[in-house]
Amino acid sequence: ATQQMEERLTNFINENKEIDEYEVLAHLPHDSLPIIRFVHHQIIEMARDCLQKAQEKLITSRYFYEMTESLEHLLME
Repeated sequence: ATQQMEERLTNFINENKEIDEYEVLAHLPHDSLPIIRFVHHQIIEMARDCLQKAQEKLITSRYFYEMTESLEHLLME
């Protein structure tokens, strides 16, 4: 299960490391781009952190709880 999670995280990071700003601007107001960049960056960093923790065998239920809290906080901002 851990190896599968690591593979999925690696794929997610590689497929989403760049944001297509033209695609974003085609569907959303121009002034939302900085917010989208910020959220995109935060999510990619969380995925990288999770991948690193998994590779170092440091994943715990507490880690997932804290990640969930971080995502909820990000959504509220």
